[in-house]
Amino acid sequence: MSSANLYNHTGKKAAKPITLPKAVFAAKINHQLIAQAVHVFRSNQSQHNSVVQTRGDVSLTTAKVYRQKGTGNARHGAKSAPIFVGGGVAHGPKSAKPARKKLNTKMRRQSLISALTHLAQNQAVSLVADLEKLSPKTKDLHSLLSQILPDPTTKTLILINKPYPNLLQAANNINNLHITRFNHTNIHQITSTHHLILDQEALDPLTLWLTHDKKPLATSASSNISSAKNKSSKTSKSPSTK
Repeated sequence: MSSANLYNHTGKKAAKPITLPKAVFAAKINHQLIAQAVHVFRSNQSQHNSVVQTRGDVSLTTAKVYRQKGTGNARHGAKSAPIFVGGGVAHGPKSAKPARKKLNTKMRRQSLISALTHLAQNQAVSLVADLEKLSPKTKDLHSLLSQILPDPTTKTLILINKPYPNLLQAANNINNLHITRFNHTNIHQITSTHHLILDQEALDPLTLWLTHDKKPLATSASSNISSAKNKSSKTSKSPSTK
């Protein structure tokens, strides 16, 4: 069972660690799925703006450099050939953007769960309570990080439940610190961080966000339809009164 230390906004550590949800922080790690999710994310972030000119695009004469035989030199055609300086590029990148890669919701959630489990197994997850009470001073946030992290300059990700203006203001001047809402994070953020600090109020919403299923909604909708049909059939069978 994974657990994490709990701190308040001043950096005071709780007497007992908090047990983390097993479904999110103690699941089976799928390294192949994590790699696939990172590949999809990074591929979709690329703008694919690189473009080169081929030998048919460069503005050069198409006349033959010199005659075919009798010069003692190698045989060449136009100056636009890729072998010449200023000529076209062979097999270079094109600006045509490939189709956007997709990862279905179940795989995306499972990749996040695997990444969070990996952090929990390495004792790289901490909880902080009362973040709304944190002052907007950078030195106070730095003091809090010093209590949690062995090295305050460690690349750290803070997942919050809602925006905290004081926290965001205090973090403006701290390097290697990223703050985002729990439902806005991605696999690249989690895999590239060295320590995860989780807002205590975001623990339950994060678990629900990664483990909830939409099937019960469809079941309830179908039950409502069937109940409506039963009501209509009953009203049609009831005798009419004059």
